[in-house]
Amino acid sequence: MRGRAVAGLSQELSAVAASDDPLADLYALAVAYRRWGREHRHLYTVLFGGVQSFDPSGDVGVGDPVRPLIEAIDRALSASALSGDATSIALSLWVTLHGLVTLELAGALDTATAETTFRSTIPAVLRGWTAFSGS
Repeated sequence: MRGRAVAGLSQELSAVAASDDPLADLYALAVAYRRWGREHRHLYTVLFGGVQSFDPSGDVGVGDPVRPLIEAIDRALSASALSGDATSIALSLWVTLHGLVTLELAGALDTATAETTFRSTIPAVLRGWTAFSGS
């Protein structure tokens, strides 16, 4: 079941086409992650329901759901659209996104609140990494 969840999330995120705007791509990846979680609640719970490790600095395989995220972050760093460490950026984005989706799926956020929060929070996290100075 876990393999099915990994494959499904990987397929959803890999379907997000890369554009000339890596920040827009990161937002699109966040939208795809949330959509997959909402459409596959049980698989999301299988994948992220317990204590999880997330190591974006480790080896990333072709079918790894984190691959599109890392690629978009790397493109954003190369274009100077973000500044900081790729692993820290990935963790920051994932922690924020995972928290939002988990709260939404648990019913702690109604649909309208979840949507409003998502639309403001993900761009805010990305803006934070555009101004990051490392201090």
